Amino acid sequence: MKLFFKLLKFSKPYHHYIPEYIVYVFFFTIFGLLNFVMIIPLLDFLFKDNPISQPASFPAFSFSTGYLQELFRYYAWQFSAGENQKFKLLVYITLLLLAITTLKNFFGFMSQKVLARMRVNLVRNIRNQLFDKLTNTSIGFYHSRQKGQLLSTLSNDVSEIENTVVTSIQVLFRDPFAIILTFTALFIISKELTLFTIIFFPVSGVVINKISRGLRKKSVESQSLLGSLMSYTDEMITGNRVIKVFNAESFVQRQYRKLNDKYTRVVKRIVTNRELASPLSEVLGVGVIAVIIIYGGHLVLSGDGGLTASMFLGYLGLYFSILNPAKNIGQAYANLQRGMVSGARVFEILEQEDAIRDMP
Repeated sequence: MKLFFKLLKFSKPYHHYIPEYIVYVFFFTIFGLLNFVMIIPLLDFLFKDNPISQPASFPAFSFSTGYLQELFRYYAWQFSAGENQKFKLLVYITLLLLAITTLKNFFGFMSQKVLARMRVNLVRNIRNQLFDKLTNTSIGFYHSRQKGQLLSTLSNDVSEIENTVVTSIQVLFRDPFAIILTFTALFIISKELTLFTIIFFPVSGVVINKISRGLRKKSVESQSLLGSLMSYTDEMITGNRVIKVFNAESFVQRQYRKLNDKYTRVVKRIVTNRELASPLSEVLGVGVIAVIIIYGGHLVLSGDGGLTASMFLGYLGLYFSILNPAKNIGQAYANLQRGMVSGARVFEILEQEDAIRDMP
């Protein structure tokens, strides 16, 4: 991760992005949680004989979930007073869900807008520094490096950083935050059930980490082979006359195909490992949910822990919402390994000192 944060330095100054991004992600996550929490009152309103009772007075303000619940019930009573109470409560919940979903997507869009600005600036700064380094460095620098490797770094490696590292910023900064807030909400609903599920949750992280380590090793090899392919192509174009003079076309083609086949085999293994991360994390997540259904259903049926049927269904909805962020983190971490290899190749050029220096 040290290399990841070195790459992030290209997006400085951070104050242009981080404060507003945190605000947008916070509200995006909060409204996303409310979407699932609203399942609980919706089920109560539909299936209970007396879904809501008249509040004694307007609730006194306090920083607690109890205050928010009382406020919600107070306005629900105000909206549904009179005949057809259940239908009015259904309309009330529906309008509230529509407003919450609109706000969630608005803040999601604004956070993406901030990241897009950060993304293009980061990639622009990497390209500028690479070009400045190649322009100002001494002639001896080019004697020790192949032209194809340098072109591969300027084009393929920078594109790889943009497609993996920069894209992963969104997942790694937003989704862990969403998981933490969701677990907080799960603790509020049922401490006993949440403590039980935390035992199983880290299993998927261990599996994904093992896959990602193998992926990074293969990525180093693939990037090196891609640079060799470009160098070989450049040498063939430059020395085309010599190849024709010695009638060596078939030899050159065999060598190129051998190198290309090796690169293809490595890329196949990389793609297989990368694509395995997402479905595997989802399967492990659903396995945990199966355990939750059995244990949580037992708590509802036995009446232990104060967990009602509507609360349990709301709990399941919240837990299902964790699966997608967890899957995204697994996928992003796997993709990040390829970007780290490209980042290492970029810094290898940027941090190399010239053997020949100007007189002071």
